[in-house]
Amino acid sequence: MQDISSAVDCIGNLAIVTPVIEAPVLSKMLGRRTVLKLENLQIGGSFKRRGVLNRLLSKPTESEGSQFVAVSGGNFGIALAEVCETLGLPVTIVLPQTAPIASANRIKDAGAKVIWTPDVSSAFAKADELASDGLTLIDDCDDVHIAAGSGTLALEFLQSVPEITDIVATIGGGSMISGVATAAKSMSPDIRVWGVETNGSDSMAQAMRQRKPVTIDVTTAISTLGVPQVSKVFLDIVLQLVREVIVVEDREAFKGVIDFAEKEHIWAEPAAGALIPAAKRISANLPENAVIGLVVCGGNTTVADVIGFPKR
Repeated sequence: MQDISSAVDCIGNLAIVTPVIEAPVLSKMLGRRTVLKLENLQIGGSFKRRGVLNRLLSKPTESEGSQFVAVSGGNFGIALAEVCETLGLPVTIVLPQTAPIASANRIKDAGAKVIWTPDVSSAFAKADELASDGLTLIDDCDDVHIAAGSGTLALEFLQSVPEITDIVATIGGGSMISGVATAAKSMSPDIRVWGVETNGSDSMAQAMRQRKPVTIDVTTAISTLGVPQVSKVFLDIVLQLVREVIVVEDREAFKGVIDFAEKEHIWAEPAAGALIPAAKRISANLPENAVIGLVVCGGNTTVADVIGFPKR
């Protein structure tokens, strides 16, 4: 929690305090008051900017003269490329073929080098290879500075709506849920934190069952959630602080994108769309006076991506 508080000062005004809004239609659907933290409106289109800023600005001496490399399904690459452009730092982003072309173009527009690989596993292997050649690897799946930066969004969320009883957030590598859960439980010990993954990206759910990191085959169509293995540090945090990880299907997550658009007039990406089917399952067992907070993690998707999903 001390690291998260320090991250607030470190990030400063380089990231915005994103809006928190009521979701009246979703509240009626879920039968519980529901509020949304709109990280889809963050600079760069996702919460990832918070962690990247904290990682680079909290270690300024490491950044001097470094060439960075990272693996991304899209959002992390955008955040890292745009922050590095601001700071004048060179960076290479390794993308699996499932990453959106629109995200790759935005990464290139920020001046970063892009390397494509066939899949997620080969992307991590390529990044490791470049790191062995001297580049500095930034891995948001195993970096507590990035998790602390992500945790700042939970501080804002609960400061805005302190009566929240349940926070629901999606899981890729686990940095965001770790930061959010740490901040939320520190501010409100009785709050329940729920994670969400899709089938084919459920590396955290499987690790929780076995109580150790496991390697999965990433088959989800949602590249921002596709991480083959979570780190032990984030697994330990989730085991301590997260009530449960709900696993939904890709088709449910893409339908969630449409639900956000049609019901609350919000454009969110499929990773955020996964929140709605998960919240439906969770809400049925919550007290009637529960207040659900959904972390709308990002909005970097195109209409074509969503319409084209059934053809995949």
